[in-house]
Amino acid sequence: MSTIAQQQQQDRDREQHGEARARLIDQERQQQRERDRERHGEARARLIDQERHQQRDRDRERHGEARARLIDQERQQQRDRERHGEARAQLIDQERQQQRDRNREQHRQARGQQDLHIAACVPLSEFDEAIVPVLDIGGRTAECQECRAMIWPDEASRGHADLCCAKGRSCSYEAFFPIPPPQPLRDLLTSEPAPGARLPRAIVSFRKHIRKYNSSL
Repeated sequence: MSTIAQQQQQDRDREQHGEARARLIDQERQQQRERDRERHGEARARLIDQERHQQRDRDRERHGEARARLIDQERQQQRDRERHGEARAQLIDQERQQQRDRNREQHRQARGQQDLHIAACVPLSEFDEAIVPVLDIGGRTAECQECRAMIWPDEASRGHADLCCAKGRSCSYEAFFPIPPPQPLRDLLTSEPAPGARLPRAIVSFRKHIRKYNSSL
């Protein structure tokens, strides 16, 4: 009986030892799983931190590039403003210079008019040609072929010789006086001497000085 009891006791001990060993193995496995989960969690946390750092780095890089572009744009805008300001200043300087030139020209013309006004009141004995220079256009040396009026050579060369008599159309007495003048002006203008006689001195003198008479009216 003792041998059977011992055998049974040994079986129970082995069974208890197996159960204890199985429990121990389960505990070790559970602990290993927990350690694995912890390591995985730490690794995942580290990976997340790395990704976060990388994302922050990328964000900083993008922000830096955007800021650099913005700075470049601001610099370009500043350069454009400076160029526009310089162009505007040059335009203003040109306008000022043009205004000064116009003012000088107006002052010069005003001074010239003033000099002419002053010269008009100066006696001929005190006349200064430096104030009003003499304009010499020459003498009337050409002669109209129709009415024998003296004209300037340039008038004849430029085809203006008809200004005096319209090329003979106004040389006749009738052209000047379509209505006969009253006496004694008619005799002074139209009287002709008898054959072999002379005109009276009054008629000759009147016709000689008729331009002066006409200018004095």
